[in-house]
This record gives sequence, structure tokens and C-alpha cells, in this order.
Amino acid sequence: MADQGGPAPWERICVKVCVKVQEKGRWLDLDKAIFPVTMVRKLQAYALEAHEHPPPANWAVEVLMIYGVPAASVLLVLGALHYANEAPFVEQRAKRALAGGMVEVCRRWVRESERAGERVICGSEEGASMLTEC
Repeated sequence: MADQGGPAPWERICVKVCVKVQEKGRWLDLDKAIFPVTMVRKLQAYALEAHEHPPPANWAVEVLMIYGVPAASVLLVLGALHYANEAPFVEQRAKRALAGGMVEVCRRWVRESERAGERVICGSEEGASMLTEC
């Protein structure tokens, strides 16, 4: 939390995002074809903007995954943003942030898979393949 006088701007946005993720997630049933694309793009773009109190690394990934957006969906969107070379994701700093987000998604996905005792890592051969290609 911000030191003086309340939360930092990213923290206020994070609270709003959490509420929206829950609302939209229920409304769209976390449809992986629709839901994460716009949210991931907006949150990652916000994180790249200059801020007096910048958000921590991978906060967007954390928020989305905590509220049930599937790891595979987040990973696909981050990869697409990374390779599309579209503003604001063209600079090295942005590429590093996207790559860091992909690593964090993979780490969380493997941890969840191990915790669940899944026979195949990440729940399926397709999930395991996505992980190795990342």
C-alpha cells in the first residue's frame, strides 16, 4: 500500500479491476475467447505507463488468475501481445514485462497442477505442450 495518505493509484485500480473481473467473469462465464483478451491488454498497458507508485511486477496476472481466469487463456493473450509488436508493447521494457508475466503464469499453472495432483502437468497434453513452448 502507498505510504502517505492512502492507496497508490494502481491499488485503487486493482480493487476496481477485481470487482470487474468478478462481474464480467460471472456474466461471460469466463469465456476464454472473449474475457481475458481485453482485460489482460488493458492491465498490462496500464502497468507500463509512468506512475509515481508503479504496480508490482505481474500484478495483472495475479489478479486475473486469483479470480479464475484460466492460465491457458492468460498465457495465450500475453504471448500474442508479445509477438504482435503493437503499441504499447513494442519497447524492450514492455517485452520484458510481458515475458515476465508469461513466466509467472507458467509458474502458477504448474504449482496449481501439482497441488491438484494432476496426472499430466497443467491438466492435459495440450496444457503441457503450451508450457514447454512458452
